[in-house]
Amino acid sequence: MNINQFYQQPAKPQKMKLQDIDARRLILFNLPTDIIREYLELYIENLTNEAEIERIDYSNECDTTVMVTFKQELGLIRMIFFIYSYSVTCLFVHLDLQEAKRRHSTRPKLNNNEISISDVYIPSTIMIRNLPDDISKDVLELYFSNKKRSDGGEVKEVKLDQENQHALVTFKDSKGTSYQTFSFF
Repeated sequence: MNINQFYQQPAKPQKMKLQDIDARRLILFNLPTDIIREYLELYIENLTNEAEIERIDYSNECDTTVMVTFKQELGLIRMIFFIYSYSVTCLFVHLDLQEAKRRHSTRPKLNNNEISISDVYIPSTIMIRNLPDDISKDVLELYFSNKKRSDGGEVKEVKLDQENQHALVTFKDSKGTSYQTFSFF
């Protein structure tokens, strides 16, 4: 079973709370179509003070847009210890989204393309693919509302498409979609 999250900007501008922003992801727009992955990673590392990249996903709709997932949240403080002359020095490196935006403002271009960056808002809907033929809406709702089994949350709605073996699960709170993968049954 595969699970995808829908990352969508809000339909109309509204003030988003900090907890609505996914602190592990950024979206980059208007990338050069011929960019070499290593150069893209170098650019991203420059923006994020060398944050470790977990993966880069290209948009299905536009090959000049990517979503970058980092191994840790960009709002957390990472400690790096240096051993120098028999003493240990601790350097705090703050991986901050605002700092990434500030760095971007000083270097907005990559290969003559004006790059834009955006926050990623935590979705309230996930898609589950490759479901077993005998699965029901009730079972999906029970599973995804069970914190112990799925680390999910209160389910608002389940739309099941048995013909295509996938379902959309919408949570009342986007915190239910904060997980990466599920072990389903």
